[in-house]
Amino acid sequence: RDNVFANFAVPYVGEVPGSVIELPRRVIEIEVPAGGTATAPLPIWNSGTAGLNWTLAEAVSWLSASATSGSIPDQASTSTVVLTANA
Repeated sequence: RDNVFANFAVPYVGEVPGSVIELPRRVIEIEVPAGGTATAPLPIWNSGTAGLNWTLAEAVSWLSASATSGSIPDQASTSTVVLTANA
C-alpha cells in the first residue's frame, strides 16, 4: 500500500499544565429594559489538569454576580456564575 503520513503534530513533550481558566464566552451582552434588571450566565471552565480556584471582582455598581469565588476540581467540572445587570 505504500501509505505515507506527513505533517502530523509532534507529540507533546512539555510539562502538563496545572489549572487553566477558560471563559468560553468572551463577550456577554445583557439587554436590560429601562429601570429593570436582566441576567446572563457566565460559564467558567478548567482546561488544565489540576484543581482551579477562581475569584471575580464586582467593579461596577450596575453589575453583580451570583458568586465571587469558587473551585473547579478538574477538566470534567465547570462553574456557572449568573450576572445581573441593573438599568
